[in-house]
Amino acid sequence: MFGSKEKIGHSLSIFIIVLAVILAGYVFWYTTKNPRTDDAYIWAETITVSPEVSGSVKEIFIENNQLVQKGQLLFSLNSEIYELKVAQAKSQLATLEEQLLLANEAQNSSVQTNYGSLISIEKALVNLKLANEHLVRQEILNEQGLVTKESVQEAQKNKKEAELVYQRALASGTKNKKETDTGRNTLEAQLETARIDLKAAQKRLKDTQIIAPFDGKVGNIKIAVGEYVNIAQPVFTLINTNNWYVIANFRETELKNIQPNDPVTVYVMTNNNHPLKGIVQSIDWGVLPETYKTDEIGLPRVSRSLNWVRVAQKFPVRILIKDPPLELMRVGGSASVIIHPEK
Repeated sequence: MFGSKEKIGHSLSIFIIVLAVILAGYVFWYTTKNPRTDDAYIWAETITVSPEVSGSVKEIFIENNQLVQKGQLLFSLNSEIYELKVAQAKSQLATLEEQLLLANEAQNSSVQTNYGSLISIEKALVNLKLANEHLVRQEILNEQGLVTKESVQEAQKNKKEAELVYQRALASGTKNKKETDTGRNTLEAQLETARIDLKAAQKRLKDTQIIAPFDGKVGNIKIAVGEYVNIAQPVFTLINTNNWYVIANFRETELKNIQPNDPVTVYVMTNNNHPLKGIVQSIDWGVLPETYKTDEIGLPRVSRSLNWVRVAQKFPVRILIKDPPLELMRVGGSASVIIHPEK
């Protein structure tokens, strides 16, 4: 009887051991097939909100941790000086437009003047040709002894005077046209510059109203009404709530079982009883080696994990959370993930 009990106990022990081995093998197979890690945290894209113009804070329309919508007014700066700049630019533009209008009218009236200059040039050219022909005849007649040397000299003098008159007429006509064209071109260039100045002044005025570039959560407000802020000065952080991610660090030995678009189950420490769904978006191709003392090459720094004798490097896997409940989403919050490879 005791022998039978011993056999039963021995068989039961063997069964339990075999079952434990099978369960251990199954757990090992399942965890290998479905990589999991609790070295993960919640992440969202964030920006530092900074003004594009300087000025004193006039009004603040938000509070810390407030949810804002894209296009919503966040805060405003005193705009008086920028309104004056716009008015000044408009006045300058109007003045130049009036000057250009007068220049166009002057150009139209100068057409008649230029026409008169052309007549003077043509007349002077005719006189020059006649004086030259007269000089040639006088030189021929002088060689034949029919006219005196004084007649030739008089003809030469008349030709020089005709040349001088022609050059003056030509210079006067060219100068009038050049001055008219130069003045008008200068005004047109100044007018274009004034238009650009006005657009720039209007943009600076618009930039005194700081609006949300996307839906998000406000955090770490660092300004107060009346405080003077400079261009690019950080005033608060805006967290993009349109997309939430989990950055999960997996050992390099597990990456072969992870592919983009693999479904993922996410648990956040805020509420472990509420599993979330997600998909693998990407796997980082590089991390910062521990031999680098600074982040000089712009890669993430991830601590290694001990894997038996050799230390396995971990690589970040970015997971996009589907339909994330906003009340559970906090940047930097702890999370655990289980990846379910599709193959």
